[in-house]
Amino acid sequence: MPESIKIGERLEYKNIDGSNHLVPVNIFAEKIPLAQLLKVFFQSSDILKETLEFMRLLECEINIISTLWKKQRSLFTEKIVFPLFLFFDEFETNNPLGSHKGINKCGAVYINLPNIPPQYKSKLENIFLYYDV
Repeated sequence: MPESIKIGERLEYKNIDGSNHLVPVNIFAEKIPLAQLLKVFFQSSDILKETLEFMRLLECEINIISTLWKKQRSLFTEKIVFPLFLFFDEFETNNPLGSHKGINKCGAVYINLPNIPPQYKSKLENIFLYYDV
């Protein structure tokens, strides 16, 4: 399901015939197609039905649904529209000291659906990886 996308190059030392040479090495990001990810998520059990019911309840809560969201939703009256929260986090593989100590630093973009029912929202499995850089 992930797609590899070339995002650049870095120079790396390689031992060629007994001597070190700087050679370009491609850098890739892994993108997980959002449409496929959400399709799989909402096909499991009754989560789509429960989410739509929860969204209808939220529509009545004036303190929860902002005017900006209502305006955005009004542009798509015939479609189901979900807000998405995007998060970025850096991490480093093989380093227990932290994410800013070496060259193996990676980044990830996560997506969260703020309008899924509370019993699903708090589960780590419902925070989706979108990009891994």
